[in-house]
Amino acid sequence: EDDTNTNNTPYMLEMNSSKGEKSPLLINNHNGKILDEDAPDPNPGFWLIRKIEGLPYIHHDLLWLRWWNATVFMFVIWNAILVPLLVSFRAMWKIDASGFYIIDYLGDIIFIVDIVIHFKTTYLLRGKLVTDPKEIRNNYLKTYFILDLIASIPLDLFAWVMWRHYLLRFNKLLRLARIRSYFHDWEVHSRKPLLILWVEIGVGLFLVAHWMGSAYLAISYLETFNVSKFTPPPDFEEQSLGEQYLIIFYWAMSRVTHAGDRSELPETQAEIAYMIFVSVIIQFVVAVLIGQIAELISSANVHTEEYRQKLAHINMYMRNNSLPFQLKSRVRKYYFHLWSRQGGMNKKEILENMPRHLKTELQYEINGEIIGKVPFFNDCNPGFLRLLVQKMKPVIYLPGDYIIKEEEVGHEMYFISQGTVEVVTRNVVVAQMGEGRFFGEISLLSSSKRTASIRALTYCDIFVLRKDELNRVLSLVSTLTSRPSSSFRNSGTSS
Repeated sequence: EDDTNTNNTPYMLEMNSSKGEKSPLLINNHNGKILDEDAPDPNPGFWLIRKIEGLPYIHHDLLWLRWWNATVFMFVIWNAILVPLLVSFRAMWKIDASGFYIIDYLGDIIFIVDIVIHFKTTYLLRGKLVTDPKEIRNNYLKTYFILDLIASIPLDLFAWVMWRHYLLRFNKLLRLARIRSYFHDWEVHSRKPLLILWVEIGVGLFLVAHWMGSAYLAISYLETFNVSKFTPPPDFEEQSLGEQYLIIFYWAMSRVTHAGDRSELPETQAEIAYMIFVSVIIQFVVAVLIGQIAELISSANVHTEEYRQKLAHINMYMRNNSLPFQLKSRVRKYYFHLWSRQGGMNKKEILENMPRHLKTELQYEINGEIIGKVPFFNDCNPGFLRLLVQKMKPVIYLPGDYIIKEEEVGHEMYFISQGTVEVVTRNVVVAQMGEGRFFGEISLLSSSKRTASIRALTYCDIFVLRKDELNRVLSLVSTLTSRPSSSFRNSGTSS
């Protein structure tokens, strides 16, 4: 018997394929989304671009996208190191810079391509996957687009004297605004997130010392090295580039850490102005370093530390059991999604400490809207609905997970709170369902076989209602304004 709602029934269109043959596309009337008959595996680790509403988008969690971000990161660090170095160290002016130019402009091309990619890349908003092209575009325009655009302007083409050329490349350093997001992404997907945090601190400290030392050397050249004791020794220029850099880097680190000889006080106006600026920067850097190190050592953020400890235990468990890489990756993604949705809160403990009537009201306020969208529950007694929402259990499914499978005997009904699922019949995707939809309702009436498979397309937060739990609620409520079973045959998607 076909229990599918006719308003949501997909129909066939014929489109010409590249081989001249006609290939069918399935279009869901409910949301107008186009699905290819040979739809790829929805696991974001295995596909590149997916079409929603006819427009392509790039999933933010793709493996190749993480490698791409790592490549962009390397070119950002390249500019952050090379630009101050070639502006300040005159010993660098005498070398052939053609190799530097090649790497520079390769990075500039990558920066431009990165802008295009970000206009098509999804993002998470409070644990929810955003795939709407307009929202993706607006989010990028409001965040990093202006900085990325300015960083991509080739100002250096207007000067080819080396120090002037690289002085005009300082706009590339605006890309450093994104560096925190790269480290956060690696922390999420790493087996050793604490190590990533230490690396982040080390990179930040090195760059600050590198820039301070480069500026110190530039001022020293302006002061011709002999004006005061503040500048490097007179024989500085006679030393090798490596020795020069060690002297400069030591000077910068001694300022950051307040260690070393402090007798060389600034004397000229330029030196005094620079040291005032350095003092302000050092106070900021030290405050940030102390805050980050304190978080790592003393576990100031209890919930974050609990998540990291749990993830470390899970990684150890999976490593001891020699689990395959793909399975380990899916387990990590599950816990990260759980963390991003709950923010470290243990919802079960929160509800357990509430009085019964308040807990019931809270659950009904959260889940009542979901169950209220089901047609055959619209006219039910409110007391019945309040009891029913207490029996609904939350479950999280990862992209690619099969929630139910065709031909298996079912005993549960499912309500989609967040995410998108695919309806699959005989390995063909026939429809999609999103928030507020439900499936598997036939199993509440009889233990029959599923007529279709349901597969998670995105991260899905789903509430599950078991048949035995519904029977318990029905036994407690004697008066209902309508019989739920009378509407089962005319609503939802048969599964």
